[in-house]
Amino acid sequence: MKGWKDFQGVNLGFALELYDRFLKDARAVDAGTRKFFEQFPPPSNGSAPQAAATGTDADKIVGAVNLAESLRKFGHMDAQIDPLESPPPGDPSLLLETHGVTEEILEQLPAGLDVREEVAKAILAAGRFAAHENAIWRQTKPIKRLPEHYRIRISVDYRMIVRWQPGKSLRILDVIPRQDLESWIKRHG
Repeated sequence: MKGWKDFQGVNLGFALELYDRFLKDARAVDAGTRKFFEQFPPPSNGSAPQAAATGTDADKIVGAVNLAESLRKFGHMDAQIDPLESPPPGDPSLLLETHGVTEEILEQLPAGLDVREEVAKAILAAGRFAAHENAIWRQTKPIKRLPEHYRIRISVDYRMIVRWQPGKSLRILDVIPRQDLESWIKRHG
């Protein structure tokens, strides 16, 4: 490992958060992490990692990542998929303020953290799936090892995993990069 240059994006935010814990109490992190921080304190000069150089602090990155995870897990709660058009129940974890972020903060984050477009596509795809639109069904394949589970292509690089029980429920389980599909199926199968 070459020190802090190895950290980027979300991993950098997590490492900076760990470093803050380490500064408050060295016992708050494991021995390997303590050793790393003792050998490689974060640079304070112009060679600081990207997040520090752009003024993005760990709390903002963690908040954005937590928001993205909530959108992945609970986004269906805010999607209009009821054919009777009753309002969706929503979920407080889908609100920006729950995670301490704003639209402005999200726009300032490094591009690698922007998952809003994929999440929006996933919610739209779930609604189309529930409405039995032919176009979305052409992009849908059952997962043979997992009954009632389907993978839906939402973009070239991302797949959405849903659990569908006809006449009962449709649940978005995950939005994952295409290359992670097989490992996801193995973990959950």
